[in-house]
Amino acid sequence: MNNPIDFWDDRFASSDYAYGKEPNDFLKENTHYITGEKILCLAEGEGRNAVYLAKLGYEVTLVDFSSAALAKAKALAQEQQVEITTVLSDLSQYQIAENSWDAIIMIFAHLPPAVRKQVHSQCVSGLSENGVLIIEGYTPLQLNNNTGGPKDQSLLYTQPMFINDFSALSFIIFHEVEREINEGVYHSGKSNTLQLVALNRDHN
Repeated sequence: MNNPIDFWDDRFASSDYAYGKEPNDFLKENTHYITGEKILCLAEGEGRNAVYLAKLGYEVTLVDFSSAALAKAKALAQEQQVEITTVLSDLSQYQIAENSWDAIIMIFAHLPPAVRKQVHSQCVSGLSENGVLIIEGYTPLQLNNNTGGPKDQSLLYTQPMFINDFSALSFIIFHEVEREINEGVYHSGKSNTLQLVALNRDHN
């Protein structure tokens, strides 16, 4: 299955939620950095993080290229009695509006290098003044585990990559960690991740 959309549609086809219904715990621990109302969740999949943020009262838009994922995100929002906005789009084609988002969230959003650079650049320009970027994703050390994430090293996160991509932002949290992750059947066990919380101190 070489088409990534087909791969993800197949993964999300089950009635079960592939990564569970609970939000990522790194995100949950750091929502206090969000001072505005408008949040953009990129490559958000089945909506667990977006729905959690909507329950906190935020105005949440989520983007994913899997129609199966977005259908489950809508169902989860209905189950939790919250409103979310879903956008079906490949991130290589999606344009992040400048100076528009009080927070941008990317949880395990592993992208091909060319797309990653484009999206990360738009994340920086898309943040409003004092907007916050929250990211967690796997590092190359994750290849030694069998607990989730892509097997292609070019899709994984490194500290030099983030220093280069997000140099215009002020880093609040920025570290590699080894931790236990239990998010559904595909993220389970000892994991090596890179975590970032960064603020747009100066208006773009």
